[in-house]
Amino acid sequence: MQALRSLTLSLPLPLALISLAAPTLAQYPAMSIAVSEDTWVNADAPNTNYFTSTTQGHRGIPTVFDAKESYLRIDFPANMDPGCAYLVLDRFNFNTNNVMELATVDPATNLASLTWNTRPAAATVFDTRDVGTATGLESFDISPVAVPGSSVVIRMRLLDWGWGNYHSLESTGGSTPEVQMDLAAFAPSEDNWVMKNDPTASHPTNTSLAMRGAPGVWDAKEAFLRFSIPAGIRVQSARLVMYSYNLNANNTVEIAEVTVPGSVDALTWNTRPTAGMVLDSQPVAVAPGFYSYDVTSAVAAGATLDLRVRFSGNGWGWYRSKEHADGGGPLLVIDHDACRPVGTPYCSPNVPNSSGQPASIAATGSDFAGGHDLHLHASQLPQNQFGYFLASETQGFTPGPGTAVGNLCLGGVIARFSRAGEVGFSGPGGAFSVAIDTNSVPVTPPWAILPGETWNFQGWYRDLGNVSNFTDAVEISFR
Repeated sequence: MQALRSLTLSLPLPLALISLAAPTLAQYPAMSIAVSEDTWVNADAPNTNYFTSTTQGHRGIPTVFDAKESYLRIDFPANMDPGCAYLVLDRFNFNTNNVMELATVDPATNLASLTWNTRPAAATVFDTRDVGTATGLESFDISPVAVPGSSVVIRMRLLDWGWGNYHSLESTGGSTPEVQMDLAAFAPSEDNWVMKNDPTASHPTNTSLAMRGAPGVWDAKEAFLRFSIPAGIRVQSARLVMYSYNLNANNTVEIAEVTVPGSVDALTWNTRPTAGMVLDSQPVAVAPGFYSYDVTSAVAAGATLDLRVRFSGNGWGWYRSKEHADGGGPLLVIDHDACRPVGTPYCSPNVPNSSGQPASIAATGSDFAGGHDLHLHASQLPQNQFGYFLASETQGFTPGPGTAVGNLCLGGVIARFSRAGEVGFSGPGGAFSVAIDTNSVPVTPPWAILPGETWNFQGWYRDLGNVSNFTDAVEISFR
């Protein structure tokens, strides 16, 4: 199967790149959202607007004479999946590691005319995190502000000395900003249709998939699709999405799982599988449009899925195939649980910190080994403190090691996720999140977590009074 998007965080493709013509996937939750507008402002040129710039400039703390901040508008569709949302930017020319602050400002802010002197003063900070110097894609968790149907303006600025850039919407030399959701869409590797009155013919390169009547009619037509499900993807739910047109009457479509021993593209009426397990049956109207069918029960990570599509009554019509020039071919859309919790907490609660609360750890994403999405989140931290995550295959209990006032709940060899891009900063919200690379656990030499292994994770952070502390811990058994 051809994945429509493959990034570090296994993020899906923007719908715009699926190349739909007149129809849209309006009734299906958005998989990716383009940033609507972006700009940046410059304290050294306080009346200049950079709305058409090919970059987003960043420079130093807000009080430095040539400080720079960027602003982005995101219009979240009303039908979006209210799961996780990541702002994905293409970073370059950062001269040193730094801390990036993300905040929302007045959504009525006019980015097309924004300058340093007119930028909004009030802002609500929702995330701070360490950013490194490496060129490439970087993601920021904006789930807290991803409200369906809302328009959000996000301010990004550095909290330490240094500078760097991200590619903007106008860039032609890098990836433009977008928001990725926790749905992944896949096109079939093969699609074909067969007909009873030409029983030795196959049609794997047609731009449409023909439908006609029930199997008993003399010129019955059926379609077959093949998908290859990626190994390691978590499947919360899965739907087959297809675009129908030119129906002569309302009808009912039956989606069944079948077994095709050879190539789907080589099937004919005479060689097609006749037995199948019906997964969904839904009415389809004469009006052209997208229809989706529940195929969750047949979708498994790492498996091949063969589907038969046919009408259960008389009538005829067409679906767009993967070869259609205007796009809109079949898609298998999988909700892959990127924002759902994984692991089992233990060692809870830990010793309270200067905020009066015990810090907490949570893990979300995938419990599959092999580099799939895994994010660790530390919360209820003291404000504006640095920290990072620890990992070990061994649990333990050591009260107050070194200058710490809390309990270390790991033993054995302990890895420290303190490399560039892994150090967190709690900011005003008292929390930070880090994407964990399970293919490179930072020990010497780096380890890759393997299926069947159980790892334990805990957060370490600084606190007031020149002491440190720990979150509770979480145990994750990897598959």
